[in-house]
Amino acid sequence: MSKEELNSMGKFLVSPIFNTNEKATQLFHLIKAHHPRYDSPDLSKDEVFRVIFPEKKVADSSLRALMSQLTNLVSSFFAFQEYNSRKFLKNELLVLSLMDRNLVDLLRKSLQSAQRELDKHHTRNTDIYFSMFRLSVISFEHDIVYKNREPGLSLKKVVNDLDTFFISSKLRYSAAALNRQSVIEEELNLSLFEEILDHVQESDLKQVPLIKLYYSMCLMLLGRNSEQQFFELRRLTREHRTSVDRLELSQVYTVLVNYCLMRLKEGKEEFLREMFNLYQEMIEFQLLKRSVKNMSPHMYRNIAMVAMRLKEFEWVENFMESYRNKIEQGHRKDVYHYLKAALSFEKGDYDRTKEYLIDFQLIDAFYHLHWKILMIKTSYELNETSAFDSAIEALRIYLLREKSVSRSNIQSCQRFVSLVKKLNRRKHSPQDKDLGPLIKEIEESTNTAALPWLRCKVAELKK
Repeated sequence: MSKEELNSMGKFLVSPIFNTNEKATQLFHLIKAHHPRYDSPDLSKDEVFRVIFPEKKVADSSLRALMSQLTNLVSSFFAFQEYNSRKFLKNELLVLSLMDRNLVDLLRKSLQSAQRELDKHHTRNTDIYFSMFRLSVISFEHDIVYKNREPGLSLKKVVNDLDTFFISSKLRYSAAALNRQSVIEEELNLSLFEEILDHVQESDLKQVPLIKLYYSMCLMLLGRNSEQQFFELRRLTREHRTSVDRLELSQVYTVLVNYCLMRLKEGKEEFLREMFNLYQEMIEFQLLKRSVKNMSPHMYRNIAMVAMRLKEFEWVENFMESYRNKIEQGHRKDVYHYLKAALSFEKGDYDRTKEYLIDFQLIDAFYHLHWKILMIKTSYELNETSAFDSAIEALRIYLLREKSVSRSNIQSCQRFVSLVKKLNRRKHSPQDKDLGPLIKEIEESTNTAALPWLRCKVAELKK
C-alpha cells in the first residue's frame, strides 16, 4: 500500500460504520509507523502483544484474532476503494436502491443523470457497454411498473445494448483465445464465434468502433487475408484511438506486436519496422505501463531489442535511460545490464559485451536462454574457440534439463546450436569454398533463434 492509501485506511478505520474495534486501529497504526520496510524488532509478535494487550500476562490467541480482523478490514477497504472508483456502478446501485424504495421521481432523475454520465464518457470499453446494458434493463423494469400501457423504446434499447455488450465481449475474448492459441498451441472451443462474425459483417454493429477493432483482429488472427487485416487494424487503431479505452487499445497493440513477431519468425523481415512503429506509438499514447508506476521488464527489453536490430542506436539509448527507473525495482538492474550487453554487441564492442554479461544475474528461463545465446555469439565474434565450445555445451545441457522452457523455444535454440556450429566450422576451414548448402539451410530456416545474425555471418563468409 502507498503512503496515501495508508492515510486513507486510517480514516476508514476510525469510522464506526466500518470498524468498532479500537485495538484493530491501534494495531494498524503500530504497523503503519514502520512503513515501508516493516522489519523493525518492534513488530515481533511478542512485542506487539505486549503493547496492545498490556493487561495480559501470558500470550494467547488474542493477537492472532486481531490480526485476522485487521486483514478483513484491509480487504473491506480495498473493496470500498474499488467501489468509489466505479462511478457507473455507483449510479447503477443508486437507481436500484431508489426503485426498491419506490421513490419514483428521484429514480427518474437519477436514471437520466446516470444515462448522461455514460453518454459523456467518450472512450468505450466492454465495461461501459455492460453499464449501458444494465442501465437500460433498470429503465425497462421501471417502465413495466410505472408506464406499462405507454408506448416506449426501452425494451428495444435493452436488446440493442445487450447485443453491443455481448458481441464486443465475445469478439474481445475470442481474439485473446486465438492469440493465445498461436503462442502456446492451446485449443479452445469458441462456440457461436463464426455465427457472430457473420452477424457483424451484415449488421450495423460493425460501425461500433470497439467491435470494428475486435472484428478485424479476429479475421487477422484467423489468417483470413491476414496481412491485409493487419494493415486495416493498424488504420483502425489510429482512427479510433480517442474513442476506445486505453487498456483495450493497449491489448489491440499487443496483439499487433505479436502478429509482427509471428511474421518475423517466418522470415518476413519487413515486419520488424512495423513492430518498431507500433512500439513508438505505444510510447506516444502512453500504453506501455501495466500500472501507474511500473513498466513490464519484458516490454522494456522487447522494445530495446527491436530498436537495436534496426540499428536505431541513438533512439534505443535514449529509451533505455528514460525508462530505466520505470521498470519494477526487483528486475531493474539485471534487465538494464543485459540490454547494455546486447547494445554493445550490436555496436561491435564485444569485449564490453562480455563485461556486462558477467555482471548480469539470471532472472528466469527466458533471460537465461538469451544470455547463453549472446555468450555464444560473442565468443564466435572474438574467435574464442574454447569459450565458444563451452557456451554451446552449456546451452545444450540447459535445454535438456530446464522444464519451464516451451517446446517451441527449445526447438528454436536447438536449430540455432546446429547452425552456429556449422557456421563456426566453416569459419575456421577457409579452404572449403562450397558455402551453398549452409547458405541455403540458413536462408530457409524459420523459428530459429538469432536468425538475422546467422544470415549476416554466413553472408560475411561468402565474401
